[in-house]
Amino acid sequence: MLDISKNGVQFRTTEALDVGETLFMTLRFPTMPKPVKVKAEVRWCREEKKVGIEDYTHVVGAHFVEYSPEGWDLIAAAIEES
Repeated sequence: MLDISKNGVQFRTTEALDVGETLFMTLRFPTMPKPVKVKAEVRWCREEKKVGIEDYTHVVGAHFVEYSPEGWDLIAAAIEES
């Protein structure tokens, strides 16, 4: 994960994702007592030059479509602590 906010997430992946594709994600942070499941929609995807030893080839921006109020509380707490 590269970035996260109340509205969405930016992350690296090993394959291209289609704009509009629905993602069901499980977010985990070291400070979170439990993982949070969210539904997101791909807003953009761009190819990235290989960086370091990882095999990531794309960066994706996804907008959160659905998560529980408790889920947002956990995400907000994790963001504050980082």
